[in-house]
Amino acid sequence: MHVVVAEAVEQPVTIERTYTGTTAAARAVDLRAQVTGYLVERRFTEGSSVATGDTLFVIDARPFQTVVDQRQAELQEQQAVLRYADAAQQRYAAAAKLGAAAQDRLDQAIELQIKTQAAIGVHQAELAQAQFNLEMTDIKAPFDGRVGRALVDVGALVEGNKTALASLVQLNPVYVYFSPPNADLPLIEAQQEKAPVQVTVTFPHVPSEALRGTLTFISNAADATTGTIAMRATIADPPKAVRPGQFVQVRLNLVDAFEALVVPADAVSAVQGQTYVMVVGDDNRIARRKVRLGQDGADQGRIVEDGLSRGERVVVSDTRALRAGELVSTEPAPAR
Repeated sequence: MHVVVAEAVEQPVTIERTYTGTTAAARAVDLRAQVTGYLVERRFTEGSSVATGDTLFVIDARPFQTVVDQRQAELQEQQAVLRYADAAQQRYAAAAKLGAAAQDRLDQAIELQIKTQAAIGVHQAELAQAQFNLEMTDIKAPFDGRVGRALVDVGALVEGNKTALASLVQLNPVYVYFSPPNADLPLIEAQQEKAPVQVTVTFPHVPSEALRGTLTFISNAADATTGTIAMRATIADPPKAVRPGQFVQVRLNLVDAFEALVVPADAVSAVQGQTYVMVVGDDNRIARRKVRLGQDGADQGRIVEDGLSRGERVVVSDTRALRAGELVSTEPAPAR
């Protein structure tokens, strides 16, 4: 029988894993007003970038300014009453010491002081609330990001804490979520404990443009339905074309280059949980050899930790018809 063979070679390998992921915004919110009123202005271009504190929508402030003016007037009135009460208390206290005023008049003046001070506290709180409501007529961006389309037109009635006005997403950094199988978790966590795992993200339509980041989150629970566990990478300063919801390829660099004995993946077979290779000896006879494999490398083939030596030839063509001791003719596998 004729077979194709390759030599087991020692070479530098790295341990990597590749998964399918999805981009997501670091933060995403629906912008809502905290007060009810009529929308009078929109100050952004739909789909544009905005900065923290930029005013995006304006609600008619006139009713809220009126309330502020009213609360200020009420506070000033009570402050005037307090000044009168303070003067009366001082006057009656001096007179009481000389026996020229009854004690009950002094008590009344003190009572007026206390009641007025309490009323001033109430009016100060009401004024603070009115000023807050006035400030909330300007709906501002809570963080840097990109704003979506306006969901409400100018002139519409906006209900406080209810009406969604637009969406805002933070795109720097950008998150990438992916779900490795549970079997990969021990290796990933072991490397993450040493240092943040480096992540390379590519887009299927532009594989040459890679984004680099780090693994920043590993879920505390696995998904029993899929046998996977959710993870997240963080990519700083992504290109403007990156948007939430895009599919990407995520490659984790788990172990840096090290020397290992490697054979082509086609050489390895598995039966009943045991892995083996077909070895062609110096006499060109087949021997079935049980091997222990290491972690998968990054496109370099399969790492063999035990059961094989450097330079031995393994069959990389179809091995199903081969039998131990069989005499074969060989040809080398094409260079990879």
